[in-house]
Amino acid sequence: MPEEPDEDDGPAGLPPDPLDRVWFHPSEVGAAITAWRSGTPKRRDLGVVLLGSLLSVGVMVGVLAVAGVFHSGGRSSTRQTVVLPATPPGGFANLVGNAAPSIVSVVAVSATGSAQGSGVAMDTNRVLTSAALVASASTITVDSFGGRSLAARVLGTDPETDLTLLAVDDGDLPAARLGVTDALRVGDSVVALGVGSSQDPAAYEGIVSRLNVVSPLPAGVLTPGFIETDAHMGPTVPGGALIGSDGAVVGILSAALPTQAVPIVVANEVFMQIQSGGQVHHAWLGVWVTDALDHPGGGAQITVVAATGPAAAAGIAAGDVVTDVTYGGQDYGIHDAADLVAAVAQMTAGDPTTLHIVRGNGRTVRQLATVDAGPATASIAGLGA
Repeated sequence: MPEEPDEDDGPAGLPPDPLDRVWFHPSEVGAAITAWRSGTPKRRDLGVVLLGSLLSVGVMVGVLAVAGVFHSGGRSSTRQTVVLPATPPGGFANLVGNAAPSIVSVVAVSATGSAQGSGVAMDTNRVLTSAALVASASTITVDSFGGRSLAARVLGTDPETDLTLLAVDDGDLPAARLGVTDALRVGDSVVALGVGSSQDPAAYEGIVSRLNVVSPLPAGVLTPGFIETDAHMGPTVPGGALIGSDGAVVGILSAALPTQAVPIVVANEVFMQIQSGGQVHHAWLGVWVTDALDHPGGGAQITVVAATGPAAAAGIAAGDVVTDVTYGGQDYGIHDAADLVAAVAQMTAGDPTTLHIVRGNGRTVRQLATVDAGPATASIAGLGA
């Protein structure tokens, strides 16, 4: 059977024009552009397409380089995917607008001058703010988001958390919506929210930089597990609210420690205790701790046990390493001393807790303890819980 002729077979024609290609080696780009400029209109039309292709290739190469596809050694490298903190749909504008009515301006006047910050309405006539803001003030004024100027007085102060509860005369404030700090993670988006002198909200976006931070306060105690943020703190923001990505208040911003906030679960406990009795008693385990640097996975190592404290009654001893704490139906990993201090700070006196402990002989035990209302949870002399 005769073979069908190949359509490509035929008289040889003129060789193809050098520009009739859709790809050029980078070393040929300059010559190709020069030839296109001196060519006929038809060739120039083709050159437009080719130049567009070259530019597209260049853009693609740039994108791939930025994306890290190319490696200096000529081999592809494995890159770890980094998930950026999510921003609510539409940004934080709606969240700030909803939360702002519960944030007030606080002006404290003393013999040495005046200080201005913010506060968070916990009830219609109760405002929680930073104790450092209103310390030694003779006159305190609360300006609501709506523009009302209201007289206020101190109901009680907790030096360990840098919090003061104010009673507001003729207050009709919308109570803030409180969030859950247990769900916070390092990297989560937050907003530092206060009220300026013009009664307009002042909002500064940032992320959670660290959790369970222990820092010294001017009063000479260590804070029990604050939240640290990189959000810029304007002059009127201290004492105001740290807002989570769901619009709820997750912390009260400290004026003594401008980048830090009291977790709202701790702040709410302070509020309720001052409201009911005027004095705050923090939960106390009765131990002093340090980081368990020699234990795989970390933990909080007990250094001293108070003779009459809850830990002693539960059989906890110096040298024990606490790796987990269970209370309120939830388990909390303890990676260092600050984690244990923060966990105990969120408890209420009388709460039962189970401590997962590794003893010096490597044996793991579970000890049930009931935290008590004792002295300060922490001091400069030692990290206590």
